[in-house]
Amino acid sequence: MAPRFTSPPKVDQDPAKALDANIVGTANVVKLAQRYRLKVLYISTDYVFRGDRGNYSEADAVDPVNKYAWSKLGGECAVAHA
Repeated sequence: MAPRFTSPPKVDQDPAKALDANIVGTANVVKLAQRYRLKVLYISTDYVFRGDRGNYSEADAVDPVNKYAWSKLGGECAVAHA
């Protein structure tokens, strides 16, 4: 699995690396967890929200603000699909 990729400016420079780490890598972990009946704890980012207020909850609508946020949202989707 690719190492985590958590720097928004670096993601803008190399979005493919963020796709590999935050989406494909997470999906691979989810598939292995399913195979062995394990749970996955996924840590995302507040960047998936617009950022015009605070205290967001999981029930709030997402509106990713940059490519990093989109890649993290993709990882969230992989975990939610499990």
